[in-house]
Amino acid sequence: MQDMNENIFDFTTTDGIILKAVSWNNEAPPKAIIAIVHGHGEHKMRYKHVGEHFTNNGYLVIAMDNRGHGESSGKKGHSPSHDQLVDDVEQFLATIRVMHNDIPIILYGHSMGGNIVANYALKRKTSELKGVILTSPMFKLAFDPPKWKVTLGNMMANIWPSLIQPTGLETKHISTDLEEVKKYEQDTLIHDKMSAGLFTGLMEAADWAIDHVSELALPALVMHGTEDHIISYEGSKMFSENADDKVSLKLWEGMYHELQNEKEKDKVLEYMLNWTEKLVVGG
Repeated sequence: MQDMNENIFDFTTTDGIILKAVSWNNEAPPKAIIAIVHGHGEHKMRYKHVGEHFTNNGYLVIAMDNRGHGESSGKKGHSPSHDQLVDDVEQFLATIRVMHNDIPIILYGHSMGGNIVANYALKRKTSELKGVILTSPMFKLAFDPPKWKVTLGNMMANIWPSLIQPTGLETKHISTDLEEVKKYEQDTLIHDKMSAGLFTGLMEAADWAIDHVSELALPALVMHGTEDHIISYEGSKMFSENADDKVSLKLWEGMYHELQNEKEKDKVLEYMLNWTEKLVVGG
C-alpha cells in the first residue's frame, strides 16, 4: 500500500459557479481515472476511502462537489435545470482532460449522481469515457412522498423552481452500519435541502434515461442494494433490462442505499475494481 496524495482544486461552470474538486493518487502512472459524482446532500470527501481503494490498485481518483453541495458555490439543493447539472459534469471532465490527457476515464455516479451520469452518457454521447458505474442510481423512489409535497413541488417547479423543501430523508436508511449513519448525521457539510425544480428535473430525467438506455454507447456497471429504502432497486432493474447487453447489473442482497459505506463495503469496492480492471486492462 502506497501513500495517497490529495489535491484540492476548483473549476468554473458554464454559468459562472465555482465548483470544488479533489484528486487522490500515488506516484505510479495511473491505469485510468475514476471520476466521481456524489449523491444528493453529500460531498466529495465522503469518497476518500473509495479513492484509497482505487489508488492502491493503480488508479487516479477525482471527485467533485456538485453545485450547492459540499464546498462548491450555488444555492443549496438547487440547480437552474437538470441540463445544467449535466453541463457541470461535462465541465468537470473537460477540466480533468486538461490536467490528464490520454488517460482512460470511468465516470462513477452515486444516487443523484448516478441519475446525472446516466443522462450525461446518453445525451452527450461522448467518446471521452471508457465506461460508467452507477450505484443506487436515482431512477425510482423507494417510498411515496406525501401527496401535498408532490403537488406543491410540481406546481412550484413552474412558478417558483428554487423553492426549497427538506427531503425528509431517514438517515438510518443510508447504511446497515450504524457507525456510518452516525458519521453521516454528524457531518456538517451534509444537508437535506432540495428545490422543487431540482426534484422535478431529476424525476423527468430518470424516466428519460430508462426509456433511452438502449442508445447507450458505453459499457456500464449498475449496482443496487435490495433493501434500499431510499431509491428503489426496481429502477435499476428497469434501466438494465432496457439496455440489451451494455449494462451489467449487480444486486446486493440485504444492503441499503450507500453500498460504498455498507458493512461489507470491501466486497462492493472489490467488485467495482474487478469490473474496472476487465474494462481497462482486459479491454
